[in-house]
Amino acid sequence: MDKNNILYETICTAMTEKSFLKRIDMSAEEMNFFLDGESRQRLCRNLFTSMDEKGRFTAEKTVTAINPYLRRLGNTPEEGWLKEAYGYVLGELFPEKKKLSGTEDYTKGRIFLLQFLRALYRFERKILPFDPCLEIRFLPASEAKEKGCNREYLHLIQLEEENYIYEFMRIGIEITPFNTLGHIAGVHYVAMHMAYQLETLKVPVDLGLISGAAAGHEENMDAKKAKNVKCLIFIIIIQISASTVLICQ
Repeated sequence: MDKNNILYETICTAMTEKSFLKRIDMSAEEMNFFLDGESRQRLCRNLFTSMDEKGRFTAEKTVTAINPYLRRLGNTPEEGWLKEAYGYVLGELFPEKKKLSGTEDYTKGRIFLLQFLRALYRFERKILPFDPCLEIRFLPASEAKEKGCNREYLHLIQLEEENYIYEFMRIGIEITPFNTLGHIAGVHYVAMHMAYQLETLKVPVDLGLISGAAAGHEENMDAKKAKNVKCLIFIIIIQISASTVLICQ
């Protein structure tokens, strides 16, 4: 199967997920008909040209590539689709930052864009090597259950998916001066690398706790109330580092 077919198949799979269809109020048949309303070859060609030099999709160029779909879902927000989607997720995470609702509803276009980006990022994982500064590998649900991780960890992963946190952070790299994703992904990679080393050495370690703490350690980065949470997480990471050093000695 060539890359065009793999890409389009990945898109169709993501865009017909039940949870997404419920939010956009379409059936799988309606969504497939909607996607087929544009040339498949032209779409894939435009998407591949939206990649950067590392083979990663850029959100800004992706908006241009899927603009024919977005136009059919409503008018373009004055500030653009990326800022609209980013601002919405930010408002869900931090209600005090939520924008006042305008007269126009951009829900369908916004959710379509976020889900479409999710499909593209899944495609990246199929064809590109793992990037510890751009990807966060949570424990698979089967492994988390096997290792006895708390149900809160599975709930964390569910919340991350439902709220498009990863897509939000990828957009943020392009439209803000910050690279929060690079920082969080890097911390998560290092923390889990050390945690797996400890597990190999038969040292009791809660992989779900470490993964959740590392992935969520910047969740309230700009809120004063988060200081205690951050201190706890850093203590955990420091303890892991210290344990590793002691064991190696």
